[in-house]
Amino acid sequence: MNTMKASYAASLCGGKLIGEDVAFSGVSRDNREVTGGEMFVAIRGESFDGHSFAAKAAENGACLLLVSEKIDGVSASQILVRDTVAALGEIAKGYLQTLPAKRVCITGSVGKTTTKEMCATVLSESFATHKTQGNFNNNIGLPLTVFGMDETHETAVLEIGTNHFGEILPLAKIANPDVAIITAIGESHLEAFGSKEGVLREKIEILKGLKENGTAILNGDDPLLWGMRDKIAHKTVWFGIENKECDVLVNVIENGAYEARFEVAGSDVVFSLPCGGIHNIRDAASAIAVGREFGMTDEAIARGLSKFRNTGMRQDVIEIAGCTVIRDCYNANPDSMRASISLLRDLECKGKKLCIMSDMLELGENASELHRQTGAFAAECADVVMVTGNFAESYREGAGEKASVFSDKQGLAKALSERVSAGDVILVKGSYGTKMWQVIEYLQEERE
Repeated sequence: MNTMKASYAASLCGGKLIGEDVAFSGVSRDNREVTGGEMFVAIRGESFDGHSFAAKAAENGACLLLVSEKIDGVSASQILVRDTVAALGEIAKGYLQTLPAKRVCITGSVGKTTTKEMCATVLSESFATHKTQGNFNNNIGLPLTVFGMDETHETAVLEIGTNHFGEILPLAKIANPDVAIITAIGESHLEAFGSKEGVLREKIEILKGLKENGTAILNGDDPLLWGMRDKIAHKTVWFGIENKECDVLVNVIENGAYEARFEVAGSDVVFSLPCGGIHNIRDAASAIAVGREFGMTDEAIARGLSKFRNTGMRQDVIEIAGCTVIRDCYNANPDSMRASISLLRDLECKGKKLCIMSDMLELGENASELHRQTGAFAAECADVVMVTGNFAESYREGAGEKASVFSDKQGLAKALSERVSAGDVILVKGSYGTKMWQVIEYLQEERE
């Protein structure tokens, strides 16, 4: 972060500066991470209040406190505001406007983080690039990501997420991107949005944060997004595999567990990814669109994509006792489920294909039916379906005789260990909150 004066930060957020006009060169919300010279942000949550740690942050070296109530007995200067999270966003917005980096901002129901990582690896081939770490994509994470930038960065790839109406637009205004990507409109967070149309209404708000001469890069295979094509004022680039009218139109050559190879209409370059899945190839198409928008050659873009690596537990492929195990336990909604199960279907396999699943969360009143539909699709693609969780019976209704229900993950893993043999392919999938990676840990223990 470049150094910023407290008075300037106060002017950006409409706060009252108490104390000296100090300069700070970092921002932290955790007093344990303060090393000296930072602004500490006191955030109130449901079960904690950062104001309780403000004095300790000052003791650790924070020179400035962003607070909604004055902290007594500290030497650090303070900016007093009504809402520290909102103020943090306003300061980040003002700080970002002082930086030269062009920004790519990404949202969507699925593939946000994968697309972010792909775009960052592509742009890093030609530019000094900053990116969102992990999934720091909300009203706290985005500003903290911005404060990690300085004048040396030429591009930035920023992820923004939402699970309620009204969250995208404020974040898009902070980012004020040159390019905005919407990966897909899916059945996620339906408890809040009600329907895919509701998801579209929220996600499309990102375009209101675009710069006047900015570019929208949208999934042309998504029928809801494609239906908006005559209603978007900005320059729009469409990417996809199925829709032949897309600007970046992909032809898949190879789609395996460890590698995907594909072409783009009008280019002689063969692109590759060190992972498979139609959903990953489609995300790569959006990264190709970004690279081209920034003036990169297809050869440079291809070099970047070849260096992509999945993060966290997104489609991580490992070997256990001669079996190929696809660990995809970070996120789960009907769209990401179908994408992962499709990969299982498309893979060549010497043995059985096993689909191991647990609950998809936050799906609202249609949750049972959506689990039933996913179970039916799993039965089409896999030889064996093994499920656990609150919606296990819904999965079984859809999957029929191929499905087995287990009361807990350890019991599922024990039964799985007894059924698998060398040459099998196993997909383990569920929302992060279901901790389905534990099935793989239990399986490793059983096989050992």
